[in-house]
Amino acid sequence: MDGQLSMWYTGISRSADSILKKQSEDTAKKLAVLDFMRGQADAMVSELSENGYSDYFADALKMGWEKKKSITGGISNGTIDALYEKAIAAGAKGGKILGAGGGGFLLFSCEPENKAKLADALGLKEMHFRFTNHGSRVVFLSEN
Repeated sequence: MDGQLSMWYTGISRSADSILKKQSEDTAKKLAVLDFMRGQADAMVSELSENGYSDYFADALKMGWEKKKSITGGISNGTIDALYEKAIAAGAKGGKILGAGGGGFLLFSCEPENKAKLADALGLKEMHFRFTNHGSRVVFLSEN
């Protein structure tokens, strides 16, 4: 797979505080899930550096999404789940919600030849991004 990542704005705004508070309250019950996710992140870094956006990477995104949703309620909802399923049906190999969940942005791994189909299926605004060592920042915002 010569996949690439794309990020899409769901149009759902929310306060992450309530989701993060509930997640914090549930942490003791979810340590095994959180340990799995931490280990998975290390494995994905290795995979990216060795093989790029491989099928393994896409499968790990998908599995991580399922684990993240199991942490607490509010991370996903019917709208987000429907968008995720549309993306997979359109050719995305895996993906997840970014941040606390509940809205915001979805990230998908998709082969370049399926990108237009993904865009049509989602009907969302694609957000262009790049990786940095400084955390997330809005550098430029345009309505175009």
